[in-house]
This record gives sequence, C-alpha cells and structure tokens, in this order.
Amino acid sequence: LDQFDKQCFDQILSGIPRHEILLDSLGSLSRYLSDFHGRKCIILIDEYDQPIAVAYRNGFYDDAQKFFRTVFEVLLKDNDDKIKKALLVGVSHFAQSGFLSGLNNLMIYPMYHKTF
Repeated sequence: LDQFDKQCFDQILSGIPRHEILLDSLGSLSRYLSDFHGRKCIILIDEYDQPIAVAYRNGFYDDAQKFFRTVFEVLLKDNDDKIKKALLVGVSHFAQSGFLSGLNNLMIYPMYHKTF
C-alpha cells in the first residue's frame, strides 16, 4: 500500500475513520486484495439489506440509504476493473427501487431459481 492507502486503512482500524474513508472502505479493500493477489475479487455480502431495515425501523432510513448507495456504487460500479463477480444475499427487495438502483447489470434471483 502507498502512504495514503496506509493512512486510510489505519483510520478504519482505529474505529474513528472520516466519513469519506468509510464510503470508500469496501472499494478500497477490494482494490487492495485485487492488487495483492493479481486477480479480480469475488465479493460475498450476506444480509446486505439488514442495515437498511434497521435504519427504517429507527427513523434514519434516508441517511442510511444515501450512505449505502454510495458504498455499494463505489464497490460494485466504480470498481469493476477489480471485481469479477459479486453476490449479495438478503431477504428484503430494495434492489430495484432502493439503494442499489444505481448499479448496472444487477440480476435478482430467488433462492429457488434454477441457477442455484
């Protein structure tokens, strides 16, 4: 990692990173891993929808939706040269109308689909 990336990584480890560091954290991690291993990453995220559901129940849905929209766009849209595939598993259907609506080539499959 270069000096800037080390500082960003150390901020995350400290538990008190700046907001913009958090927004790019998963995108940065996938870049670090891809560069280190010399191949594209496969991203697996279970219960991707849980933070949004909690935010909805507790009255801060709009802020959470904006935050996670940016996090996932940085990870999955702006970072496609480092990502081979991504699998996001959840129970809520936020994908097309919510915080994942800005992503391209998004495929939604129920668990009983023949692909699985």
